[in-house]
Amino acid sequence: MERAGGRIVESGTFEPNLPHYLAYIPQKYAAQIKDEKKRAELLERLGRAYEKWKNGAEHPPVGWLVAESEANRKP
Repeated sequence: MERAGGRIVESGTFEPNLPHYLAYIPQKYAAQIKDEKKRAELLERLGRAYEKWKNGAEHPPVGWLVAESEANRKP
């Protein structure tokens, strides 16, 4: 942001306390992927995410920021 000429006004993180997003994708949809390599990779990732979800692992903290561009700065 700063390299692009903007300014970070405020930033932080928060804990969403949600299961990892991959745990929400039904495996039946991933099983329909025609590309064998991509299908196998996604099914493996889904399995790992589901196991973490089952064991209570949650989504990692989410970062946020409020920024303003050079053009919107007040003199």
